[in-house]
Amino acid sequence: MKKLLITAAACAALSTPALAKDSGLSVGLGYNVGLGDLVDATTSTGLSLDLNYKAQSGLILGASYVPTLAESYGSLSYYSAELEMSQITPYLGVSRGDLNFFVGLPIVSYDASVTNHYHDLSASVSDTSTGIMFGLGAELASGFSATAQWSMVDIEGVDATSINFIFGYRL
Repeated sequence: MKKLLITAAACAALSTPALAKDSGLSVGLGYNVGLGDLVDATTSTGLSLDLNYKAQSGLILGASYVPTLAESYGSLSYYSAELEMSQITPYLGVSRGDLNFFVGLPIVSYDASVTNHYHDLSASVSDTSTGIMFGLGAELASGFSATAQWSMVDIEGVDATSINFIFGYRL
């Protein structure tokens, strides 16, 4: 009986919203808005995913992923061009009260190609560029959170700045 009471008390303590909010795994879904030169792309916004772990000490380790940072397609006469970009951002954060502060390293992968259909010639490049991300988040009621991440990446003179708005839930 004593073991049953201790187990029940431990389960009740672990299931309280305050403890669940203080630490653990968080999953998030967001919307990324392209700024700078990304505004000129055919598609410069998109769905984003976020996953992070917050320790009892307040240290946060996570990553966000934007599968479609930008897409652009165009053609003129016999020529066509394509650009596709995605971004993954590993980050560290610290929690102070109900506020979370983040810094990260956005890694943008891009594929670009130009084709001359008349002469059947093409050129393409695939590469990655890195930048810096700053973020601010707030822990809301019942384990929910809201975060904004501002990423700045320079890709061969192209300003790939974006803001990622994420709503998450700490499990």
